[in-house]
Amino acid sequence: MGLITDEPFSKATDQPFVSVVNLSIYGFDSEAERVKGRKDFEAQMSARTALDELHPGIYEHNNVLVIYFRDNDTEDIVNSDIREALEEL
Repeated sequence: MGLITDEPFSKATDQPFVSVVNLSIYGFDSEAERVKGRKDFEAQMSARTALDELHPGIYEHNNVLVIYFRDNDTEDIVNSDIREALEEL
C-alpha cells in the first residue's frame, strides 16, 4: 500500500502531509450488517454539527466498511490506496 509514518513528511514521496488522517475499519458479520452499520453512521453524522469541518470518505467491500475522515472534501492519494486494499480482501 505505501509507507506508513507518523512523521510530517513521507519518505516515500518527500511531500508534506497537509491533512489530518482518521481511518476506521469495521468488519461486520455479513454484508447486510455492514449496510445497517453505514445507515447508523450516516444517522449519527447528520445529527452532529461539531464535525462540519471533517469530510468522511466511505468505502465498502463485502462485509467491510472503511471510514476515512479528512479535513477537506476533495479526494487525495489515500483514496486509491484504500480502494486497492479493499479489492485485495
